[in-house]
Parts: sequence; structure tokens; C-alpha cells
Amino acid sequence: MKVLEKEKMELKSKQLTVIGERMPSKDGMQIVTGKAKYIDDIFIPNMLYGKILRAHYPHARIVNIDTSKAERLTGVKAVITAEDTPKLRYGIPYIYDEVRDEPVLADDKVRFYGDRVAAVAAVDMDTAEEALDLIEVEYEELPAVFDPEEAMQDHAPLIHDAPYNIAAHKKVYAGDVEKGFAESDLVLEGKYRAQPQEHAHMEPHGAIATCDLSGRIHVITTTQTPFTIRRDLEKMLAIPLRYINVEASMVGGGFGGKNEVTVEPHCVLLSKKSGGYPVKMVYSREEEFIASTIRHPVITYSKIGVSKDGFIKAKQARVIIDNGAYSNHGIGVCYYMGTIFASLYKVENVKYDGFLVYTNQTYGGAFRGYGNPQITFAIETEMDKIAEKLNMDSMELRLKNAPVEGERSASGINLYSCGLRECIISAAEKVDWKKKKA
Repeated sequence: MKVLEKEKMELKSKQLTVIGERMPSKDGMQIVTGKAKYIDDIFIPNMLYGKILRAHYPHARIVNIDTSKAERLTGVKAVITAEDTPKLRYGIPYIYDEVRDEPVLADDKVRFYGDRVAAVAAVDMDTAEEALDLIEVEYEELPAVFDPEEAMQDHAPLIHDAPYNIAAHKKVYAGDVEKGFAESDLVLEGKYRAQPQEHAHMEPHGAIATCDLSGRIHVITTTQTPFTIRRDLEKMLAIPLRYINVEASMVGGGFGGKNEVTVEPHCVLLSKKSGGYPVKMVYSREEEFIASTIRHPVITYSKIGVSKDGFIKAKQARVIIDNGAYSNHGIGVCYYMGTIFASLYKVENVKYDGFLVYTNQTYGGAFRGYGNPQITFAIETEMDKIAEKLNMDSMELRLKNAPVEGERSASGINLYSCGLRECIISAAEKVDWKKKKA
């Protein structure tokens, strides 16, 4: 802590030219004058236009795919199915954990309405869309499940080879919750649902990819994380990392939703099969809602025990996260929710069980807050109810339990900085909380 204080003092003594100062945005003039080029503004000579064929079943086995009619259509330069991919499964790594469950194109069965079955590249968009209609897919429809609690039951259909459709179970345990609840004067329990949410950024996902004859690929994409896209393309396409170059275009909104791969691998494979033509693919607004990742829906069973003077003695949560068809960032969100649950407000006795559950829904991904809004909604609602039961100002209840700098949370996090108390006090002053509460 002495080292931290020394660093703070040194920082205060310096004349800062960037931190705490108003700085002009480097691309601000381009944006406000309309000169900024987003992915759909970019044109490369001889560029083809790609489209993805999507499943109209939430859960079905693929019996056969016939692309011959689409391939014969004038103007079509390439058609790909799972047979044109390495058939690798990929996932988003988190710390030391990863679930690899997502294919580039469905090779055995589709797992949500909108799942990717095939893709085409043609000389214009109309031809590409016409080609999709010519691809014949024979399905064997399977039972589907859309509720995560139902998906965990014995009778539920398995979406992947995961018992009870549980992709992951993450735990954060500290202290003795049973002892903490026994020592509590008030124990409150509740069930809370956080709904799915689409990012709805103004610019849809899109990419342009070129694969030259030597196998080197260049991708221009609407990404927040070009190095992540590069790493993921290496894994899903079995292409050496040194052959992959990823360039981030201007991004018209992301909010976490442009952290992961969408159309990039399909553009690469279509370019490769067409003989090296650049291939552009941009989601329609409908595709954004059908196929892009969402904020994870979450069901939280919460239990909090407090003393009569408002100090938290124990916290427990059983959290069921609707993973959707594939895991993507689900493991990270599941981990992080446990960390937040054990860190927000001081408590010694904690038990968090987070279950990441497959359903036949659109799958979740990165979204601003990364699980924080869902679990915090449950915690804060419980805190309000506790304050009401204790006949205590909810602000005072929070201040009693707010962690401070220098403490260590139940989840093992050292709080080298924490401004929660200052934030609560400042917010209360600005909204004239005492007067409104009265």
C-alpha cells in the first residue's frame, strides 16, 4: 500500500497533458463530415458479394445438402458448405478454460434458427441471394428446448454432448454460508430474470477478405479486437498465424458485439474457392437480430443474510445462464458474474454456483458489462428489499457494506482502488437523495 501511495503522490506532482484533459478525437473530423469509410463504403476491384444460407429450424439434423443448382447459376463464383472447412470446433478462451463447440458451417446439425449452413459468393448481391434459394437442404427436425431450466432436466434433448446441457459450472466459495445465515437476523430470498438484449449498433457486422494464391489472407473487418479475430481465424481455419493479416475498419458502434468472429471465415473460404477474388459480406439488419450474439439472459436465485443493523453476513446465488446454441464468451461471463457477486459489498461468507446452459436460442457473447448488469440487478434489488425490511435508508445500507481501498474481496481480489463509497455519496448529493427520500 505504501508503494501505491507513493505512485499516487508522484502522479499528482506531474503536469499531465493527456490524462484528465480534453483531447480531440483523431477521427472526429472524418466522422462528422461524412468522409469516414465504413466496411460497406469500401470497394475493391473484382470484388464479389457473399451471403450465408441460414437454417429455418431451431434444432435439426442435416441429412443432405445439394448445391449444384446454385453453382451453375450465372454470376456465382463460389459455394461452400462444411465440406469446404477443416471441420474444427472453436470457442473463446477465458483464463485457462475454453469450450470448443462452434463450427464455421454446420456439419452435423443446426442448433438455432439462423444457424449457418452454406455460403455463396457472386458478382452482385441479387445473384448471391438467388443462389441461396437454389441450395437444397434436407433436414431431420429434432426436439428443441428454449428455456435453460427446462434444458437441465432429464427429459430435455441434448444440444451438444454435454450432460444436462451444462456447458460449464463455475463456483466461487468463501467462508461458511450456512453459519453466516444462522447468525443473520434477516434472510431474504428472491428469483430474478434478466432478459436477452441485442447490441443494435448502427453499423451491422461485415468484412472483406482476400486469399491469394500463396495462401496468405488479408481481412478488413468491423472489429473492436483485430488481434482476437486473427487468433480465432488461425484456430477455425487451420491457417498459420503468420499468413493472416487483419485490418480493423471504422466501427459504427460495437458495445462488445464486435469482439468476435462473424462473417470473416466465410469470406476467407469463399475467396479461396473463387480463386482469390476479394469477397465482401455485410449482415442485413434482420441477420443482426437473428444471428449476431446477444447479452446472455440470466435467471438468478439469490439469498442474502444481514444483521439487524444492516451488515451482510452471507450471500448465496444459484445462477442459470442461457448460453444459447454455442458457448462463445459464455464461460467468461459465467466466471465474471461470480467475481462480481463475491466482490460487490463486503462479505466473508459467499457461495456462487454459475451454470452455463445450452438452449436452441441465439447464443450470447460479449456485451458491455460482461455479466455485471445481470447479477448486479439481482443484488441491488435484494438490497432495496432488505433496506425496506430493516426500515433503513437504502443509501445508508449500501455505505455500511461498501468495500474500500486496501481490502480483499471474498473472491480473492485485492482492491488497490475502489471508489464505490465516493460514487454513492456523490450521486446522492447530485440527485438530492435525502430530500427525495423524505
